[in-house]
Parts: sequence; structure tokens; C-alpha cells
Amino acid sequence: MMNNMKFNLTRGRVLAAATMLAMSFGLHAEIQGTPGSAFDLYAKQAQISTPDGDSIEIWGFSEDTNSVAQYPGPTLIVDEGDTVVITVHNSDVPDDVSLLFPGQDQVSKTCSFASPGTLANGCNVSGIDVVASGSDTIEYTFVASKPGTYLYQSGVSPQVQTDMGLVGTLIVRPTATAVPGNAVGLAYNNTETAYDREYLFFLSEMDPKLHYLAQSGGLNQWDNADYRSVLFFMNGRNAPDTLADDFIPQMPHQPYGNLVKMYPGERILLRVVNVGRNQHPLHLHGNHYKQVARDGNLIVTTGGALSPLGDYTLNAVPGSTADLIYEWTGKDMGWDIYNAATVHTCSDLVDNRTGLAPADGFDDSSWEWCDDHGKSLPVVIPENQDLAFGGFYGGSPFLGDFGTLPIGEGGLNPSGGMVFMWHSHSERELTNNDIFPGGMLTMMIVEKRPPLAP
Repeated sequence: MMNNMKFNLTRGRVLAAATMLAMSFGLHAEIQGTPGSAFDLYAKQAQISTPDGDSIEIWGFSEDTNSVAQYPGPTLIVDEGDTVVITVHNSDVPDDVSLLFPGQDQVSKTCSFASPGTLANGCNVSGIDVVASGSDTIEYTFVASKPGTYLYQSGVSPQVQTDMGLVGTLIVRPTATAVPGNAVGLAYNNTETAYDREYLFFLSEMDPKLHYLAQSGGLNQWDNADYRSVLFFMNGRNAPDTLADDFIPQMPHQPYGNLVKMYPGERILLRVVNVGRNQHPLHLHGNHYKQVARDGNLIVTTGGALSPLGDYTLNAVPGSTADLIYEWTGKDMGWDIYNAATVHTCSDLVDNRTGLAPADGFDDSSWEWCDDHGKSLPVVIPENQDLAFGGFYGGSPFLGDFGTLPIGEGGLNPSGGMVFMWHSHSERELTNNDIFPGGMLTMMIVEKRPPLAP
């Protein structure tokens, strides 16, 4: 009976994700987060859900007294050179709370006491700045001196509190604004870090035993040597929930989605944060990426020139961040990705990045690789009765095209895009408790650029 219940819960979760996916197919340019330079973070208890129907106790941060705690914590977005002030409150977490800001220099702290003159469970206990549940606060101040991707995390018992959820991402945007071509922005003060869209990949893991003890007030029974992660998250969600849009009402404590969408020729900036205890091998299908930075530091030669590392799997190190530039163009596919049987042109007069001559080999509107224009698909696709269909197949192998599918097939690809799975390359991390679905898995969808020149 229990297995049937879990199967039905999982099946319902997959169908719900499919519905949300079909309804949320807009592309966004930048990561969802909170811009500014002054922030309040309130530590609170909450419950998050997993695709197998479980409910897990977390300790997370909210941005005010009225909003709910979230996992991971709010993504804070500041500008290079800002004086950043972050005030930490403890609403109801039954443990002392503080924060660390790896990569930030000269962080100063100011404590505020509800009862002046008392230090019990307040700031500067045993030389550690903490806030107990109540009205005390700690105010952290630092100058965001370097652009990049960073994390903030618990400074008290991080082996417990980071796993519980007192952790988040800090993004420092560069002062440089000159962007080559039509790109949206720069990751660093270097034109080679230009991007058209950016996505957060916040990788984490959990041992639910720790969370059950926290919920029951039994953390004094926890033995860190017994830790074994069996839940694996991208942006605080497990697959297939990663495919749903940001801020869906069904997941109030897990606001950040993880579905990547792009047009051919766009540069995608992936900000990867690993807050787990283990390496997580993030594997990207469709093309190699270029890693341009690690822990907020550009990867450069001894002469100072950018020297990105190209690869297809990032071994994300615990406590580290990495910035990757990913691009998909369809170059040298060997066939016309827009279907040789349809009427369209491939006009290459300018460099698509600059809008100036000379030509770059790509159609100036759709980014079709003109050497492949008009080439037929090099295989004969069998009849439908001889095929097995994935949910993301739209009935056609061509970008933006659809075909006739049997009733009940497809439905996860309303734009007729080309779909690639992005996931952990550790098989265990593709599940929750060794049961699929779950784990670190999402999709990247290349969609047809609108409009395609007739």
C-alpha cells in the first residue's frame, strides 16, 4: 500500500510539473533575487516538500517578518563598490544563528541587545557572534570590493545549520557596463564574460535524519559521523520540481526554479554554488562550457589574459563557486535545424555579435549555420507506430517544428525546442533515497529565435 501511495504521489508530481512547465515558458535574462545594498534576513523554521511526498524541516531565511522562510536563502544582488549591510534576526530557530561571508574582506559586526547588559545567548558568547531566538540582532557590514558569485552561510555549527538551510547566494555585479553585441551584461570587468541570460545552480544535499531530529528537538542526539546524504537539490528543489517556474504558489518555501531556456547563439552565464559536503559533478549536454572564474576570481594567465577552462562536467567542490559561459549555436550539425523542407533563407552579411561586417557564418536573424542550410536530416525517421516517445518530443526533430503525436504523448515542449538534460553525473544524485524521480536534474531547452526570416 505504501509503495502504491508513493507511486501515485510521484506520478501526480510529474503531471503537475508538466502542467506548470507548459504554462511558464517565458525566457528571463537575469537571476531572480533581491537587489540593493541593505538587507534583513530572518531565520525561521519551515517545511519543504520533495517529489516522493515527504515533508522536511528546514531552517531558512526570509527577508521580513511577514514572509516565509525559503530554501535556499534569498539571493542577494549588490554592485561592486557598494557598502553592504546585512542584519540577521532569529525569529524562531531554536539554535543560535550567525553568518559568514566567504570571499568578503573586513566584515565588521555590530550587535544589538534586547536587554542591554545581558549576554546570555546573545552576541559575543565565547568569542562567537550569535543571535538567539528573540529581539537581538547582528549587523554585518562590508564593502563588495570584487565582482563575482559568492555564498553566505551559517557561522554556528555549519555542519548542522548549512544542511538545515541557513545558506544562500551573494552576487556582486561589476562596475563595467560596456557590453559587446546585444548581450545583457558582464559577469566580471572583462568583455569575454558577457552573457545574454544567467541562471543560478545552487547545489545542495541533505541527510533527513538530521532534519527529523531538529523537528523533534533532539539535535543533542546527532552524531555528525553518521551523516549520509540521500536528498539532492538544485536551487532547493528535486526533479521534476526543478522544471517549474520561479515563485510558484505550490512551493512557497522553494521559490527558485531551474529550467534553462535559450536561443541559438546566446551566451548563458551559469553561477554554480556547491554548499554540500561532497563534490557534485554537474554535467551539461549539448556543448562544452567555458569556466571563467572560481570563487569570485577570474581564471587568467600570468600575463592577466582570461584563460577559461573548457569542459563538459564541472566537479563542483564543496564550499566553492564557479562561473561558466555556455553557448549553443547548432554549428556543424550537418543538417538544417529549421527543416530543409520549409521556405527560409540564410543571409549572412554581418557578425551577429557586433552587427558589423565581416560575416560570421551564421544567419543574421536566426543564427542558423549557413553551411548547413538546406541540408536534409541524414536519417529516415520511422513511422510513429515504430517509435517510443519522450515527454519532450514535439513530433519533429527540427527547431520550432511540431508533428502529429499519438494521444497522450508529448506535452512538455510547447515551443518545439531542442531539449538537453543537465544533471549530476553521479548516478546516486539523480534520485531521492535511491528512488526516481528526484535529485539534481533539470533541462535546457533551445528555442527558435523569433522571428525566423521568411
